[in-house]
Amino acid sequence: IRPERIELTPQPVEGSVNQMKGIVQDEMYLGTTLQYTVRTFHETPVIVHQQNTGMGSANRVQRGDTVYIKWLPENSTVLKADE
Repeated sequence: IRPERIELTPQPVEGSVNQMKGIVQDEMYLGTTLQYTVRTFHETPVIVHQQNTGMGSANRVQRGDTVYIKWLPENSTVLKADE
């Protein structure tokens, strides 16, 4: 799943098939993009890119926040494991 295809939400989204709860581990300002590292319950870090809307830090998630990451099924790609 590409980082820009993942959405961060403060609450779970009802009816969303692909979502996980996690904690924001890191946030990085990249100009027009904000990059978040979210640690899921599997201890797997997931990188999420969101457009920087200039709305100010009061509306953004911050390090330590509990969030939900979600994505559309058509944005998933299954890769074959190396044997």
